[in-house]
Amino acid sequence: DGLKTGYTSQSGYGLVASAVRGDSRRIIAFNGLDSKSARSQEGKRLMQAAFDSFKIYNLYAEGDVVGSAKVYMGKAEEIDLVAGSDIDVGLARAARSDMAVKIRMKTEVPAPIAAGDQLAELVITAPDLQEKIVPLYAAGDVKQKSAFGRAATALVKLIRG
Repeated sequence: DGLKTGYTSQSGYGLVASAVRGDSRRIIAFNGLDSKSARSQEGKRLMQAAFDSFKIYNLYAEGDVVGSAKVYMGKAEEIDLVAGSDIDVGLARAARSDMAVKIRMKTEVPAPIAAGDQLAELVITAPDLQEKIVPLYAAGDVKQKSAFGRAATALVKLIRG
């Protein structure tokens, strides 16, 4: 659905093209071919490979609960971590099984916490993918314990170690 061809004596025949199949879009760009015919053939081959070999994986939708965090000195012991926007990753289909997703955060998050505070990061790794880091946010509010509650928690923690 989008196409720009070009030619220069230094770089040869080139193409920038986009196509949609279903709800997926692919964009290809290349240069350096010797003829219009080679450009046409290579464009078709690359676009087919882009659709056949790569996929956009939707890991989480905006607002999905991705995990939880322990809360320190809060009226709740845990808080849900949510995605602030859709989390999508484009990968070679063969790399999907080697993709790793982990949450990186402090051991405990101190209260008070307001909904929307960034509390952690989602770290996504896969072969041939630059590490992708996505912020994760508090799903709600957690108020701080009262002075007495904080003192009691500190004493218990001191005793338990």
